[in-house]
Amino acid sequence: SLIQAAPDPQTAALRLERMLEDGSLRKKLMELPEDILRDFLAIISISKFLFHYMCRHPETIDLLGTKYKSNRKSLAKIINLDELRLYKYRELLKITWMDLSGTCEYREILTALSDLAVGITERTLQLCARPDDLEIICDSMTVMALGKLGACELNYSSDIDLIFVTVNPEDSLRDYQVLQGLLIDTVRSLSRALEEKTAEGFLYRVDLKLRPWGGSGPLVMAIDDTEHYYEASSEPWERFAWLRARAIAGSE
Repeated sequence: SLIQAAPDPQTAALRLERMLEDGSLRKKLMELPEDILRDFLAIISISKFLFHYMCRHPETIDLLGTKYKSNRKSLAKIINLDELRLYKYRELLKITWMDLSGTCEYREILTALSDLAVGITERTLQLCARPDDLEIICDSMTVMALGKLGACELNYSSDIDLIFVTVNPEDSLRDYQVLQGLLIDTVRSLSRALEEKTAEGFLYRVDLKLRPWGGSGPLVMAIDDTEHYYEASSEPWERFAWLRARAIAGSE
């Protein structure tokens, strides 16, 4: 009856059968309370990736029934991108359970998905920077989120829209050309790290085309140059886009 109640009963049955062939998985599933088992079947019936994720990491099944909570202390302990990907999907599993179990308003789901993306983007930036450069990078550049992430409305399949704004030349703590080179290299590293695909998935697709002049524009621009661009822009939508913007990393 629980299988028949799943969004896709046939897929749920096939995937459950496969999981029951593994003795350790079988024992864990047999111990699930009925309400959690119902939610588990709903998840594996509609998410191929989370099904394979739980097959590879059976211990994560214990996370079902746990709400997502913002936890920057746990993120700060992550030392590489492989760990960060595992962290993302653990937390995504919690959010998916919150969603399918009907225990939360949808606004809470969007907020959780957005908060997870912000935390991961911030930690990825820290991991991409050399320790000696991290302080000046975070003091000299602001990562702005626009679009759904900027508005705290991220969904499961959203990419993240980012714009990078830097200090003006007169406020630079290093030679400005040297600093700009460092910041451009950091942005490229951040984008690659977020988008890199492995057996454990990826972090986020990144869209940098909302920046001034789109894909042909510089990856980073000084704050005064950025402001002047929007003052002179003849495209109203470029200014409207900033209504859904906020700083998510670097210097607030």
